[in-house]
Amino acid sequence: IMKSEGLKVRVVPLPEGLDPDDVIRTQGAEGYRKCLDSSMPLIDFRIHAAARKYDLKSDEKRDFVREALSIVREAESETEREELLRRISAAADVSLTALQRDLESTPSVAPPPAPDPVSKRDEGDRERKAERFVLAACLFNKPYAEACDLFAFDFRDEVFEKVAEYVMEARERGRVSPGGLFDLFGSRPEIDELIGLGDGGLDGERAEKYFSDCVAALKKRALKERIAICTEAVEEAKTSEERAELLTSLKELMKKLNQGI
Repeated sequence: IMKSEGLKVRVVPLPEGLDPDDVIRTQGAEGYRKCLDSSMPLIDFRIHAAARKYDLKSDEKRDFVREALSIVREAESETEREELLRRISAAADVSLTALQRDLESTPSVAPPPAPDPVSKRDEGDRERKAERFVLAACLFNKPYAEACDLFAFDFRDEVFEKVAEYVMEARERGRVSPGGLFDLFGSRPEIDELIGLGDGGLDGERAEKYFSDCVAALKKRALKERIAICTEAVEEAKTSEERAELLTSLKELMKKLNQGI
């Protein structure tokens, strides 16, 4: 929309699974400035995003080349088109000549719709981000996450729930390996999100503080759910004794919630 209005658009690529707030919390202002310094033109970013979506060491690189070429066709000049082709050539290890031939021989078509990755569908969902960060910290064996019991949380995402089971079982065996997730799940958005956080997004005091905040948020969610269940049970209580017992439990739950867990 901005480009169609004549504006010069640049996009800031962020570490996988993080939004600007997450970057500042975990890496500080300097980390966010580095992200800003890596901003790129919109069309470059679209190719960058396509490259991250595919496994370029497998047959998926053909899909990447196909999607990337559809983006190149939208370039505004031959100079820009040639520069983009060179980047695609380097990323996919395909000769520039072959790319130019494919670009010229294939009719121009609209680029395929981008997939709706989980990270985009749930953008702004702080609780899901909390689940993801807590899981990643445990998966990568961060010292501040060693005592975290993942079984204490009710993960909404089925994949995240299975990852939690994997981490806890691996701890029992004495070794948690992030790479083991690919053996269980293969390459899928949820796993890519978790692995992506291991690239510098889990280290430092800010990350440790953010982890504590995430754990508190998940515990708070669990408490609210227990309060809702207990409240409903109070309303349905058949005897005064049962009602009194439930009210006592409800009072304790409310006290914990008000005290911040």
